[in-house]
Amino acid sequence: MPQGGTTTIKSTAPLSMPTEQKWARDFNNNQQATTVADSLSLQNQNLNPTINQENINQELIQGAMRLNTGSIKEALGQATEIAGQMIFKEALKQSWLNLIESYGLTFLYINFHFIMAYLARNKYFCKFGEEGALNFGGKTDAVSQIDGGISKFLMEIAEIAILFTVNGLIIFILFLIACIISLIAWAATNPAEFLIETSGIAQEIINLIR
Repeated sequence: MPQGGTTTIKSTAPLSMPTEQKWARDFNNNQQATTVADSLSLQNQNLNPTINQENINQELIQGAMRLNTGSIKEALGQATEIAGQMIFKEALKQSWLNLIESYGLTFLYINFHFIMAYLARNKYFCKFGEEGALNFGGKTDAVSQIDGGISKFLMEIAEIAILFTVNGLIIFILFLIACIISLIAWAATNPAEFLIETSGIAQEIINLIR
């Protein structure tokens, strides 16, 4: 015990209060930082769907534009094909109708149309019979379609038969003309031989007739 009766009391209170306050402050700062980070993460999560949706919308719009462009090109191609078919179909019809009035000149186009439709198989040239199918009025659609198909088939066969018949006649006539020209040339160049040969042929014909 100290002298003079004076007792010195030492304080046993902890001296670490500033350290605890520091820890509390750091803890609060960490909580605030975590809260800010979570908030930013939520904002990014909220923004990403918006960005993705905008990209999806843009892709859908571009796809629709490409689809519309393809549809327009396809529609233009179909319209051009239909217009071409109508023009050549009418040309074939008028060629048949004006065959006699044109002195057979339209028959040249008929042959050309046949080559393009059946040999070249061009899509703009219709088959024979399709340019002037019979119109059966007053019938049901089913009957009209059946009769129309039969009439087109019969007209196609008839027109092709006429085409080959006329072409055969033309070839035969051209052959006769060539023979006559050859005989005239033979008579002009060798008249004696021509008379001998033709007289002998004529005598044989007379004998056959008798």
